[in-house]
Amino acid sequence: PLLADTLLTFRGDATLLAHSFVLRARSPYFAKLLRQEKQESEHSEHSEHRQSVLRVPPMHDVSAEAAVGVLRFLYTDVLRFEFEG
Repeated sequence: PLLADTLLTFRGDATLLAHSFVLRARSPYFAKLLRQEKQESEHSEHSEHRQSVLRVPPMHDVSAEAAVGVLRFLYTDVLRFEFEG
């Protein structure tokens, strides 16, 4: 995604790029998580070599499919359910 600045990692090491401003504005969970990550990266000994992409701790208990659904909701305010069977 254009100008995405946050790398999210999920079960199976699946990754998705997202925009921190969307995550912060739409989710108290991500707002807190990203605030903590930013503070930690600013205080690291290598802060002068900060990368342009913020890497948040892996969420190995979340599948990539579920993550895509959550991100779709955060970006569009549309919740879509797909049932199998």
